[in-house]
Amino acid sequence: MKKIGILICFIFCLSAAHGQLGAGEELIERPQDTIPAKLERGILQTFKVIFSGEPGKVAAYGLLIPAGGQIYNKRYWKVPIVLAADAGAVYWYVYNRTLCQRYQTAYELFLAGDIDNYRGISNAESLRLLRNQYLLDSERAGITVIVIHLISMIEAFTDAHLTNFDISEDLSFELKSFPSPAYGQISGIGISYTF
Repeated sequence: MKKIGILICFIFCLSAAHGQLGAGEELIERPQDTIPAKLERGILQTFKVIFSGEPGKVAAYGLLIPAGGQIYNKRYWKVPIVLAADAGAVYWYVYNRTLCQRYQTAYELFLAGDIDNYRGISNAESLRLLRNQYLLDSERAGITVIVIHLISMIEAFTDAHLTNFDISEDLSFELKSFPSPAYGQISGIGISYTF
């Protein structure tokens, strides 16, 4: 096993040595990038970049108004889907929160001795467990509301980016030969695209 590892390292070293310049070869200098890149951005600059331009407006509308991004993109068929998803999640949250508050009140009244049963339940532990279950479900529903709203905003943002995407039939594979400094002309298969 050790010999195989040494052999693999030796082969990689030979391939790296092949890429080194010979005695009479010159190094070809490549032009530097003409666009300076900012490496560090603050949070405000990042949000400014995200919300700038047409997709940024879509994201802002989608974040502020349910289905606002879909309306701005004129994807009207998506509006009922987004609104139904948002409404379902909000209904789930309100329903569970209401039941949680009812069972909390019944639990407190049962402990105070004001009632002896609530909806046929005459055990304080059962009331507490039901209250906790509805509290957990309402918290899950609250997270679901946020996630669905963010997904609809991200979908509208992505859709705005893809409206200008070229989907023409002019994409193709070509077999071309290109010069290699070490081997002369070689052939290969690649993907070619133009802007």
